[in-house]
Amino acid sequence: MNAVDMYYSTVSNPCGRTPVTVQTESEMLRALHEILTNRQPQPTVMYAKDRPTIGRRNRPDHQIKFDVDAESGIGALHAAGMPNFIPPRARHGKREDAEEQASDEMRDWASKADIIAVDDDGTLMVCEVKRPLYIDFDTRTEFPADAVLPLDKVREALLEFMATEQRPTCVAWQDSEIIV
Repeated sequence: MNAVDMYYSTVSNPCGRTPVTVQTESEMLRALHEILTNRQPQPTVMYAKDRPTIGRRNRPDHQIKFDVDAESGIGALHAAGMPNFIPPRARHGKREDAEEQASDEMRDWASKADIIAVDDDGTLMVCEVKRPLYIDFDTRTEFPADAVLPLDKVREALLEFMATEQRPTCVAWQDSEIIV
């Protein structure tokens, strides 16, 4: 596993301004437990420590952001990154994709639920959300309704991000108009 910095609220770090460095699967699971059991003032943000930085301020060239609702057992992911943040196996190989990979612009994506449950009478169901999931609490920017994933899938995506330092491929993605 690769080291990641996670920004989330803890008792000793109530505003989440100091990163928590996570290097192993067990540390990630412990961090997720803290996130799920403590109200977060903002969605959690993660950066891979060994990825490149960009700009004069040496900001990471990527980020993963997520919000969770422990009571409902759901979460949603937002990813932002340079074209090389997309793993090669997730690229489509079209000419437009090749041109996009050559660009130096950040892109944004939200997770996309790839499974829709069907009720006993054949009615399509959506996960019951007890509270909105937010990309940003301050601006009240909500995730799209179809970005909601089961917590197990969120956990799997975060562990994949730690392993690859690229946008996870275990979840489907949709382009996001929300730029973080």
